Amino acid sequence: MSKSHPIFFAMTGLLLALAASGFSAPAAAQSLLDKLKHATQQLEQTTQAIKQHDQQPTAASGKNCGALGAGCLDYMNTVTDCLAPLHGYHAKMWADVIDERLASGKGVSAAQRQNLEEDRTAYRAAEANKTDTVDARISGRMFEDLPKDDQVEANRRYGVYYNQIMSKCNGADHMGVGHTTKLDYLKKQ
Repeated sequence: MSKSHPIFFAMTGLLLALAASGFSAPAAAQSLLDKLKHATQQLEQTTQAIKQHDQQPTAASGKNCGALGAGCLDYMNTVTDCLAPLHGYHAKMWADVIDERLASGKGVSAAQRQNLEEDRTAYRAAEANKTDTVDARISGRMFEDLPKDDQVEANRRYGVYYNQIMSKCNGADHMGVGHTTKLDYLKKQ
């Protein structure tokens, strides 16, 4: 039982009050010891009851999460799993836009084509590794080779997907209480 628990404070206060009241005769000492023994037994019973209550699994999740379900320490695992589709998705968006630019061939010089093909390969590898990080040597090079409209389009696509995932995850019933919240961070026009 935590030392910040109200029962702990109450029992500690009772013990201190009994000790402070003093006693002068052996009969008083015996009476005090009986009271202390009784208080200790009550404290042990209460502690046991609290432990039994906290060890009961919550009905919704079947996990031992404490009385209100807020004691589950695996919540970050749940959130990480929910956000997993975002891992590598930004790299995918960049590679897709580079593919489209290379397929169209419009406004792409031979040097730009070579750079963009290297960039695409790096971003596809990042996507496969579930990361958005590529070699620092080429991480920003595509901004020189892609028109601004392509850059905006890649970020727009990522933003839409990011909104879908974040809305789903933030509104999810992670604690198993049977209620989800519909969220949409971007207003549809």
